[in-house]
Amino acid sequence: KGYGRVGAAYHVTGNWAQAIRAYTNGLQHDPNNDQLVRGLSQSQAALQANEEAKGEDMDEDEIAARRIEIEENIRRARSERSQLESGVATCIGIDLGTTYSCVGVWRDGCVEIVANSEGNRTT
Repeated sequence: KGYGRVGAAYHVTGNWAQAIRAYTNGLQHDPNNDQLVRGLSQSQAALQANEEAKGEDMDEDEIAARRIEIEENIRRARSERSQLESGVATCIGIDLGTTYSCVGVWRDGCVEIVANSEGNRTT
């Protein structure tokens, strides 16, 4: 808990590099702590967005939007890396029947049946 609190304090005061260090240190002790992972992503995004804003004329709303975009990219990359490390990835199944066929995609722990251009799930 201490690393998360220290990281949050640094983040709120705008000292994102220190926040990143605190969250990273905490993750060395507890690599599955979601609070530390989220805090690290937010601090990394804030640092990058504010560095980009130094060279451009960006208002607060533009910086905030850029932070959200960067944070989503970080989250997506972590998720993909986690799936690769755990051996879990997107899987596609195809049922070629004599009358109907169907395609399903296994992703994020559930199956999504793919519809064709007419909206039918079996063709």
